[in-house]
Amino acid sequence: MKIRELTTRSLFAGAFLLFVFATAIAVLLGLTRWQAIHLLPADWYYRLLGIHSSGASIYFVLFFNAAFLYFLWLKGLKRDVAFFGGVTTLLIMLSGIAHGVVMKFCIFYGQADPEWHRLMWLGFRHQMMISSLCAAIGFWYLLGKSAFDIEPKRGWLAIIAFILLALGGGTGGAQYLLSDPLFGDSWKTWNSSLGLYATTAALLLHGLVFTSSVRKVFLSNPCFVSLMLSACFVAGSAVLALVGAGYNTLLYTLAMSGHMHIQLAGGVSLAFMAFMYYIISDRLALNPKFKVIVIAQPYIFAAGIALMSVAMIVAGIFQVPAGHWDITFDNSPFPFSFGAASHFALLFIGVGALIAFIGLMMFVLIFSCNLSLKSSSCFSCRHS
Repeated sequence: MKIRELTTRSLFAGAFLLFVFATAIAVLLGLTRWQAIHLLPADWYYRLLGIHSSGASIYFVLFFNAAFLYFLWLKGLKRDVAFFGGVTTLLIMLSGIAHGVVMKFCIFYGQADPEWHRLMWLGFRHQMMISSLCAAIGFWYLLGKSAFDIEPKRGWLAIIAFILLALGGGTGGAQYLLSDPLFGDSWKTWNSSLGLYATTAALLLHGLVFTSSVRKVFLSNPCFVSLMLSACFVAGSAVLALVGAGYNTLLYTLAMSGHMHIQLAGGVSLAFMAFMYYIISDRLALNPKFKVIVIAQPYIFAAGIALMSVAMIVAGIFQVPAGHWDITFDNSPFPFSFGAASHFALLFIGVGALIAFIGLMMFVLIFSCNLSLKSSSCFSCRHS
């Protein structure tokens, strides 16, 4: 019993701390891309960019996936839609880890061919993100059934969607390699069309199956609202992936960063918030003084992520590069300047990051202030 309690607390604490840490860094990066503020110097910008990227897309994902699989096991393994979500999450995550192991093995033994290294790195990073997306979708069905009696009307469609994700989920990372000469036409055809279409169809099917199964809405329940907003972000990221993949073959702009933030910072983060609200929902009932903050928090966080991500996409349309510290190029021997519209879009990246950070601080306040309250088992609460 002590081992089970220690495992539960370790997974939840690890995911929570990494989530807060990565999101807090994001506001510093957003205020740096806002050229009027330009908060960080170049060295610290690139250091924090690497920490934010790895912390959000690798380490948080590992804890998030582990929390979902462990919670699924605690609830009892049944061959329902959530169970297939767990299987898909595990398979894609193991495939991603295998890519990472091969990459490190080749580097260690001096066999790091640049093309092969890029393939393994992109396979590792993108499959880790897709596995977190499967876990987020699994949380929809698991929490929906446990807390709100949401039973998928067409569960077989959701299972087919998980199979499509398992088949095509890892193809998104290949969009950065479609113009490379090493890979053949068959490989490029699968990764740029068939696999991508399978992934897009899978995400849209999940959004349709889950949202169409909702019989009653609870707009003041943060767990329910977070689940619904997560579904909206995931469906939106699927459409943007389909539109932007061919465009990204030629140049890597902030548009694809916007897609990834809608998917990970929006869809996955809101599913994680829904899960955390679920495990403390009985404590929230005992602490009514946070009612207004609790109701507003998911809306504020989602609004900030949406504004930031859309601004990234707009900036990308104007060819603003991703991950670049300074788009004014002050010290460049070849002068170049972006138009006022590009700087206007970057302004909203910073504003959106600030709004999302406010939502994050509200979440931290709610969570930290309710842990001290004694209540019944956090895994038994249901919405009434």
